[in-house]
Amino acid sequence: MSKLSFESGTSFPVCDSIRLELMRNEIREISERNEKAHQYSHDHHLSHCLDQVLELLDEYIDYDPTPQFLYDNSGGEPPVTFEEMQENARQEKLEAWQ
Repeated sequence: MSKLSFESGTSFPVCDSIRLELMRNEIREISERNEKAHQYSHDHHLSHCLDQVLELLDEYIDYDPTPQFLYDNSGGEPPVTFEEMQENARQEKLEAWQ
C-alpha cells in the first residue's frame, strides 16, 4: 500500500484501486484541457493515447463481475416467475393433503 501526499505535507495510506481512480481523474482532466486548447496547441496524438488509457482504466475500475445472463445452460436452476412459484407451492400442498 502506498501513501497519498498533499501539498500541505499530510499523507495517508491509499490502496491501489483508489490510486487508479485518482490517476483516471487526473488523466481525464488532462484530456479535457487538451481538447479545449487552441487548434494549433491541441495534440491529436496525445488525445488518442489518453482516450485509449481512459478506456482501459474505465474497463478495469468499473468492472462488474455479475454474469450477463442469469441462466447459461450450465445446469444451474432456471429463473422461476412468481406465478410458477405459487402454482408449485399449491401443488405441493395438495399432494401433502392426499
